[in-house]
Amino acid sequence: MNAFYSDFFEFPLPEGHRFPVRRYSILRRRLTEECIISPEDQYIPKAATDAEILLVHSPDYLHK
Repeated sequence: MNAFYSDFFEFPLPEGHRFPVRRYSILRRRLTEECIISPEDQYIPKAATDAEILLVHSPDYLHK
């Protein structure tokens, strides 16, 4: 199974946020330790282009 991740980005969220960023690196580490995914099957995705973002979001959203 291929797993794509970007859990190394840091950005501020309110205290008690439902999806704290730290949660994702912990999950990936655990999945690796339990041999559910191997390091060889983990990939960092490329950043979405503006054109790709506009496939699902409005131009106003993109420019904000």
